[in-house]
Amino acid sequence: ALGVRKTVELDAIFARLLVPSASSVNGEKSISKWSHVDLIKYLASVRDDIPSEDLKKLKVTPICAAEAGPAGQEASQGTSRRYKIGELFEPKDSLRSLGLPILQWSGKGEYRPGSQEGRFLTSLGLKAFPSAVELVEMMASDNLAMRGRAMTYFIANHSLNGYSSFEIGGTKSAFLPIQGDEKRLVSPAQCFTNEKSALLGFSVLQQQLVVHANKFGVAENPPLTECINRLIAEPPKTHRDAISLFGYFATRVGEFGPNYTAKVGDAQIVPVLSKAQTEKHSHVSKHVAPQACFIGEPGTYRDIFDFVDFSPEANLFLLHCGSKHQPSKLQVASMLATEPARVLGIVQSPDKYLSLLRMIADALPDLKRDRTLFKQMKTSSFLLATRDIPGKPVKQDENKNGSYDLDDDDEDVAIKQ
Repeated sequence: ALGVRKTVELDAIFARLLVPSASSVNGEKSISKWSHVDLIKYLASVRDDIPSEDLKKLKVTPICAAEAGPAGQEASQGTSRRYKIGELFEPKDSLRSLGLPILQWSGKGEYRPGSQEGRFLTSLGLKAFPSAVELVEMMASDNLAMRGRAMTYFIANHSLNGYSSFEIGGTKSAFLPIQGDEKRLVSPAQCFTNEKSALLGFSVLQQQLVVHANKFGVAENPPLTECINRLIAEPPKTHRDAISLFGYFATRVGEFGPNYTAKVGDAQIVPVLSKAQTEKHSHVSKHVAPQACFIGEPGTYRDIFDFVDFSPEANLFLLHCGSKHQPSKLQVASMLATEPARVLGIVQSPDKYLSLLRMIADALPDLKRDRTLFKQMKTSSFLLATRDIPGKPVKQDENKNGSYDLDDDDEDVAIKQ
């Protein structure tokens, strides 16, 4: 009631802790020096009697030394610098290898986290392991060895230390190695595990880390919107490129909604090769939209419409985006109405042209439903007609003098045009 303390006042303890040496002052015996370990043992023994204000002061006062030995070895001597307890880590070999500031505890028995002293230090902020943020900083270090040790520690202790609660995928720090460029590091959002995404210029996570991709917040594929934008901006230039690129998109057709399907279907992304170009494996100069080309054997329409044939997977992607195996009768009618002379020149046969006209004639009800097309057909000169042009008389038997005798019944031979 008179204010007698149950514990030694902190200022007195700190004065004893910080005395540089034992010497006599004015003939009086000097106060003996305490180590920080002595201090912690005393404070832990009177933990329940320490005023709350003193506990707060203990958290913000640098009173403990760190190990001063080489990384990876327990140091018998502490540093001359004093640290706040919250700046230090428990004495563990796994933490020493990371180069972290470790609480110096040698010579006073083995440190045990569950002991009275261990629990007291934990309550004052002594860290049992580095945070995910601290590990990310180490993994982004210029020190290659340090990066490797930090990454190994993060993977091994991911569940034990609760790193899964940290949204590491959203960090902007570049700390992940990628395939093809060992010196370059990227953030989790800048790389992916699917190697085929490299076809679109995306970075791929280093192969040995793919099994741990979930721990690092690395997705399998880039966002579909970005993939489609890159495809449209830089469509494949060769037949081989198209097989690879369209094959990759075929694995993602399940993600396509109506908007994506329509956007890709109208984009000029399909390389079309002429026969000569196909043989030479040359770059194409023409791209068409999936909705404007057809898959498989062209048959009758070989030279009228654009037919392509890639791999089964690539073809599946194009069919999903609007390509067909054969043109519809409406498409044939539209081609005849817009470019009749070109079509006639391509088929090079009136009979083949007439067969096309017969085919669309059979689809008259469907043609009428497309009012714009049917109106165009009414005004387009696309029907095939013939007329007879009078020709010269047919020559009869030649006379001995080289002339011809014409009978009165001889008729002019008409020329069909």
